[in-house]
Amino acid sequence: MGYQIERGGVEFHKRFLKNPDYKGSWPSDSDWTSLRNAHVFENENDAHRWVRENKGEGQLGVVDEDTGNLIEDPREGFDSTVDKYLK
Repeated sequence: MGYQIERGGVEFHKRFLKNPDYKGSWPSDSDWTSLRNAHVFENENDAHRWVRENKGEGQLGVVDEDTGNLIEDPREGFDSTVDKYLK
């Protein structure tokens, strides 16, 4: 089982993260590819962490490689709530 990062969009134009360790300018269309060539994360938490760290770069989501279903981040909103009380 693996997890891929999907950049949201029109169904026919969905793109998937090619390399999570990108170098250079971001975002670029060259950082995204078809489903077949997408990077696969072994760990769901690593994929969700990548999305949280890059969430300002577009509509990003984690997709189950086997089923193609979008997986909600169980920590969504948790970090901002904690930050509010720590400040």
